[in-house]
Amino acid sequence: MNATWCCYVNSITEHLSSKTVWEKVRKIFGCYSDTQNISFLNCNGQIISDAKETPKVIGQILSEISSESSYTNDFIAFKRCEEQKSVDFLPSYTEDYNSTFSYRGLKNALRKSNPTSPGPDQIHNDMFKHLSEFSLLTILLLFNRIWHERVFPLSWLKAIVIPIPKPGKDKQDPNNYRPIALTSCLSKLLERMVGARLMQVLETSKWFTPSQSGFNKSRGTIDNFLKLETAIREAFVRKKHLVSIFFGMEKSYDRTWRYGILKDLFDIGIKGNLPLFIKNFLQTRVFQIRIGNILSDNFDQQEGVPQGSVSLFIIKIIGIVSKLPSYVNSSLFVDDI
Repeated sequence: MNATWCCYVNSITEHLSSKTVWEKVRKIFGCYSDTQNISFLNCNGQIISDAKETPKVIGQILSEISSESSYTNDFIAFKRCEEQKSVDFLPSYTEDYNSTFSYRGLKNALRKSNPTSPGPDQIHNDMFKHLSEFSLLTILLLFNRIWHERVFPLSWLKAIVIPIPKPGKDKQDPNNYRPIALTSCLSKLLERMVGARLMQVLETSKWFTPSQSGFNKSRGTIDNFLKLETAIREAFVRKKHLVSIFFGMEKSYDRTWRYGILKDLFDIGIKGNLPLFIKNFLQTRVFQIRIGNILSDNFDQQEGVPQGSVSLFIIKIIGIVSKLPSYVNSSLFVDDI
């Protein structure tokens, strides 16, 4: 027992990410995110205790959040009007971002893959890391067929969602659960390769605003802090008032307007395989809720972007700061303003 304990403690080193360190610390104190203890839910005064009904209730709530009904009436009217306009990503083969993926690119994406839980196909990232070169080349051939033929496997559009209770919230309220989506690791590997190209295009096209520090290689949270500190010091020197407002968007990924993302890509001038992959990646997504050994039926995800698709979310949120008056300074870190 002592040897096991020492081995576990010694595994916490300075080389680990802060996320991994905290995960290990929480395990030491016995803090686990567990959904198997959802004995019942209180849905608008109605007690749901049937083990097969609880995932259904949570699934219906999550599906509604990502539906058009979660938008305001004014935005729905605007949305429907805009979506009448055709977004035609005509085939284009001259740009580098539409070229065939290389074996080196696959290896780089695989090296950056985390040991996350597998999706519905139960294929883990660690499996890919132990494959032979021949097997990896076969996967690369599959990826390039998907890329050039502009198709997307339907099974990759499905996610298994694990509802995790929000800390300090009433577990009996079905609205107090954070969805953790498990999707195909094979799909995520290709998404990582496509995402790298998309980020390169966005950086080259100067699409990134200097206000956005999230997932920006040349910026980070410290830049936002320094910007705020400078503004405060300048206000003191000039003996002026400074008002700072902080926004945290609730369920922002789940409600992101998909057509709006495609329209922004079109306005940037991106055409061909890249935007067509994103279009196929976003459409007709479905999910199932899993609580313990119980798996719900399929639910539609009408709008929103999958978890981890940060670059797609950033494309849409950048437009917010462009609407601010010139005398208002702004800072972004993904969805925090």
